[in-house]
Amino acid sequence: GAAVVELWVELNLTYGAVLYVSDAYGIGYAEAVLVAAEEHNLKNTTEAQLVVKTFPFDAESDEQIQRAVESLKQWEPTNNTGCASEEGRYGCSVNNILFVGFDQQVEAFYEKAVKQGVLVETVPALVLLSDGVSIIDLERLTGVARNAANGAARILAVGGQNSNPLWRNFTSGWSARAKYRDAINELLPLEWQLPADFFNDDALMASSLASDAAAYAY
Repeated sequence: GAAVVELWVELNLTYGAVLYVSDAYGIGYAEAVLVAAEEHNLKNTTEAQLVVKTFPFDAESDEQIQRAVESLKQWEPTNNTGCASEEGRYGCSVNNILFVGFDQQVEAFYEKAVKQGVLVETVPALVLLSDGVSIIDLERLTGVARNAANGAARILAVGGQNSNPLWRNFTSGWSARAKYRDAINELLPLEWQLPADFFNDDALMASSLASDAAAYAY
């Protein structure tokens, strides 16, 4: 959720719509975005606030996906999107959507969004797809749905990478954390105690255990 909100803020977007499947996965994803947006707004009260609205749909119902898209279409910010010329200058608003779903829901979303005029060629759109959307789901798209999906971005979790400054900070200061080992162990159960050489193990930082499992935990 925080990564999505951070991207929206970096792009100077002031609203975001979240269409999500109403199961544990979708509800958790949507709530994480709402919490991240609220935290951003509380920390940046002098800047433009980020407004996020959610539109749930049932996992087995194309009709509910259509209703969710219809509700999105009627939401005030989406009614003001598009590009218009005035005195030789162009101003554009972006139709900003996060879709959280999977399987046939992806195709249904794109087809309904095109039919309802939410995704049209004349209105710029940023469509983010959750990690529940697979390559197979996208390859299944045809016709107008496939055309509408061009340019969409999937949100995927990745492990530690040297291109990430947070990861570089985590690994570069590894040995310096040795002085905190005793204090950390006081908070851990016996079976989780850190060995004396834990922060001196350079091989650990170069292993997949660190770049994958530890990165997510961190």
